[in-house]
Amino acid sequence: MSYQTLSLGLLGTNAYVLTKDNTHLIIDPGDEPERLSQELSGDVAAIILTHAHWDHIGAVQPMLEQHESIPLYVHAHEESWLFDAAKNGSAKMGVPEVSIREGAPIHTLKQGKLSIGPFDFLVLETPGHSPGSCSFYWEEENVVFAGDALFKGSVGRTDLYGGNGEQLLQSIQQQLLTLPKQTVVAPGHGPQTTIEEEMTTNPFL
Repeated sequence: MSYQTLSLGLLGTNAYVLTKDNTHLIIDPGDEPERLSQELSGDVAAIILTHAHWDHIGAVQPMLEQHESIPLYVHAHEESWLFDAAKNGSAKMGVPEVSIREGAPIHTLKQGKLSIGPFDFLVLETPGHSPGSCSFYWEEENVVFAGDALFKGSVGRTDLYGGNGEQLLQSIQQQLLTLPKQTVVAPGHGPQTTIEEEMTTNPFL
């Protein structure tokens, strides 16, 4: 498996295009659907969301329209956020309100192993930044896509709808810092880091 990082939209949200056997898996298509589509050379197996804040879902509806019937994965705690601009935050940001249309093929995420097409990975529930935040861990690739839970030198904000600071730190300690130290952390914004680097240098931990 290989993956490409695309920094998209006003907040530079990291979308990830994973590729295996000429098939793609898209993590957090936050904006710029045309740019995203240019990076796709094969079939799209699914879109999976670390969480449903507006800057991580802004290109979901256009991508669903371009790639008919592809499944969309989000944690059950945030499924309603896909249709609610107040919950996903776009109603308060001075940007066009973000929502998807009813009838999308939505599947819910939960802790444990998940297989989508040729992709096999582990879903880690990492709430705190938002109640349904998840991280996606590929053991064989030595990488975890952590959304807005953990950043290089920082952690996710918890002052948005449904945020919980104590829960976030617990999620990081129990779900992320227990991964192998050499694991690469691919965050929702900013540069990559490693579990070891954050264990030893992150001032929030």
